[in-house]
Amino acid sequence: MRPKHFWGFCLKPRRRCGAPQGPPGGPILKPEGRSSDGFFVTLVATQFIKRLLILLATLLLVSGVIFLVLQVIPGDPAQIILGIQATPENLQELRHKLGLDLPQAVQYGNWMGGVLRGDLGRSITYDIPISELILSRLAIFPGLAIAWAVLGFNLLGDGLRDLLDPKVTRAKQ
Repeated sequence: MRPKHFWGFCLKPRRRCGAPQGPPGGPILKPEGRSSDGFFVTLVATQFIKRLLILLATLLLVSGVIFLVLQVIPGDPAQIILGIQATPENLQELRHKLGLDLPQAVQYGNWMGGVLRGDLGRSITYDIPISELILSRLAIFPGLAIAWAVLGFNLLGDGLRDLLDPKVTRAKQ
């Protein structure tokens, strides 16, 4: 008996799959004993939710590690911004403005809240919003991506053709 397939997914163990798999062009084969498409939807939704939760946990972990590394780096950001001629009053005022006088957990919470709202903060070096800085740098990205894709496809395509084409392999021998 042929194994049943459902929207391109074989419901039998992989070693037993060999029949054509559902669309395009063919009839939609439903799994045995299933009367609706709910099985497939549930399967896809479960996988999507699992991967989304793993992504969120990874992003949270990475952001926490980056935040802690930035806290450990020696030097006072207010002192670096104002320079060596800064008065203690100016330093304290800037630390308050930047939120550096708050506990680290509150700083991280404020930072994550800003990131979730799309506010990445201000650049210390350029004194402009970081999102504007990123967008200005992204202007050249499409051109670079196209150039690297063309170069990569040419190099990779030639290499794959040489490896996979039996005519080229026989001609070299």
